Amino acid sequence: AFAGPGPVENRARPITPENPIPRRTYYVSPQYPVEAAHVEARAVVTVRVTLDESGGLAESRVTGMNLTASNFTFTIQFSSGVTPGPESAGTSDAPIHKMERLLKSVVDAAHQADARRAMHAMGVEAVRAVSQWQYDRPADGPISFDVVVQMAPESDGPERNRITRQDGLPGGDAPQWGDALRVGGNIKPPMKTRHVAPVYPQDAQDAGVTGVVIIEARIEPDGTVGGTRVLRSVPMLDEAAVDAVQQWTFTQTLLNGQPVALIMTVTVNFTLQ
Repeated sequence: AFAGPGPVENRARPITPENPIPRRTYYVSPQYPVEAAHVEARAVVTVRVTLDESGGLAESRVTGMNLTASNFTFTIQFSSGVTPGPESAGTSDAPIHKMERLLKSVVDAAHQADARRAMHAMGVEAVRAVSQWQYDRPADGPISFDVVVQMAPESDGPERNRITRQDGLPGGDAPQWGDALRVGGNIKPPMKTRHVAPVYPQDAQDAGVTGVVIIEARIEPDGTVGGTRVLRSVPMLDEAAVDAVQQWTFTQTLLNGQPVALIMTVTVNFTLQ
């Protein structure tokens, strides 16, 4: 889970409008680990996903983690550089050793063992869940991209374990949108440059479920969707709606000549033919 880039990631093709992130077709939810429950840990885990030429998930690894527990908090980001060879696996350059050094520097000695167990368990669980996802074939594979997995105890509510950013799932409290500007007034909505239609879930079709899912989305400075939150839910349709929206792209919005992030509301309509 905490390894460096693998051989497939190292030859991944760049993400471009002609080679976008493929649509996810199958999802497995992360489970909250027992080791994390011991210290009421909450984690936001960034996982690098690498798909091969056929769309199969070839590699996945933790590239960052923000961990908060009852007695400690820390954030770590791993480099996305070249794959460390066998000679570096036991050195201070390996991600697992960088993680260990940071843990020792920010968590007091009495809680380091608990932090280590929670951190490892939540990283492994994030990779376990993501490794079971399925995607369409990329236009030009292999291709690598990041997803962000959130895990929290049951007291945080039914949507506590979810995916944000590229593979966002609905629900939960409002994300921290940072310095993004909200569309309205002088801030005009950007034009959509890539549209992906939602996949209508078969169980929803069989049940005759229709409706409009309303989603708040963060549009990154480069025009990609960087986060989502469902404002009006249709429970059997939310995930399909978010899966589609996370693959849309938009024109850049410039402020004083510089691209900026936006917050805007979008809708996804499901109707039976």
